[in-house]
Amino acid sequence: MAIIKISDRGLPSGSILQVVQTAFNTNTLYDAGTNTWVEATEMRASITPSSTSNKILVIPSICFGLETDSQPIFKLQRDSTDISIGNTYTGGARQGTFACYPRGGGETNSVMTATFNFLDSPSSTSSVRYELWLNNRGTSAKETRLNAPQSYTSWGDANASGLTSTMTLMEVAG
Repeated sequence: MAIIKISDRGLPSGSILQVVQTAFNTNTLYDAGTNTWVEATEMRASITPSSTSNKILVIPSICFGLETDSQPIFKLQRDSTDISIGNTYTGGARQGTFACYPRGGGETNSVMTATFNFLDSPSSTSSVRYELWLNNRGTSAKETRLNAPQSYTSWGDANASGLTSTMTLMEVAG
């Protein structure tokens, strides 16, 4: 984890004060079960704001492979509490922060990247942890594989891709 921190004295509002990034390239399979959320623990990152008026720019970038007919949805949490969650619609749609709905039919051999950013106001000078959670499909369980195609069986497989997912946090002067 790389940490860069500078003093915020005399810097204008909007200045970047520190950057923290967690990166991982491990091939990890998640099978959350029907309409169940699971944390992508490798995507955890923490930052300690220098002022309660400062904000945190949260930028998850996740590489993933899916089963055919998958509908993955992702959500952000700050210290185990949902943030930036959408509305619930008629029919019990899953609430999340961002989603990727590929509908081409050949998803098992593909890898996609989803990147999202959210400007959070934690109002804290204590360490704040950000987490990324995933859920794939609402009515039937579907597997999601991070950093490789869902069809991956070994690193010698012709479908294998060694990719890197990241969680970047930037403290922004308030």
